[in-house]
Amino acid sequence: MITQKFEENQSVLKSKFTNTTTNKLKQSVWEEMTIAVNAIGTAHRSVDEVKEKWTNVQRTAKHELSKFCKEQRKDAVSDTLPRYFFAPRPNGNACYTGYEAADLPISPLVTINEADISALQLRYDSLLEDHERLAQAFRNHEKKRNSLDSKYEEAANDAEQLANLVRTKCEAIKTLEKTR
Repeated sequence: MITQKFEENQSVLKSKFTNTTTNKLKQSVWEEMTIAVNAIGTAHRSVDEVKEKWTNVQRTAKHELSKFCKEQRKDAVSDTLPRYFFAPRPNGNACYTGYEAADLPISPLVTINEADISALQLRYDSLLEDHERLAQAFRNHEKKRNSLDSKYEEAANDAEQLANLVRTKCEAIKTLEKTR
């Protein structure tokens, strides 16, 4: 119900405008959605709860779609899978929310022969090596940054101690001048 109502009113709810009129219109759409949800459900939900539910539905759909596409990419270089598959989105957009991955049709895109699979595997291995090399460079950079951070902190502590020492000496000099 929430998905259906959102799709019916998405032009209003996805509007980039934030003026008073648009915000009131958005609020009234959310209130209508809440009434519709409460009409078919057993629990009474507030507008905020319906908005949160919609956010959770989107989050779940994105997660499932991402997981699905990741599996499809992983399976594309597998020796056991002779075809590469893709999941076209119903609205043609690159990123579509509101549908779970299980609801998307799976269609063969290209037939890949054994030579292509071997070439893909070699390319995958090469990319994996590049990834490992970059990850190691990043870890080395992090170690250097952490070392510099600790040196900076040490220098800051030394500067603070020096400032305290100067402050103490200034106070001692003032005290000596007063006693003369």
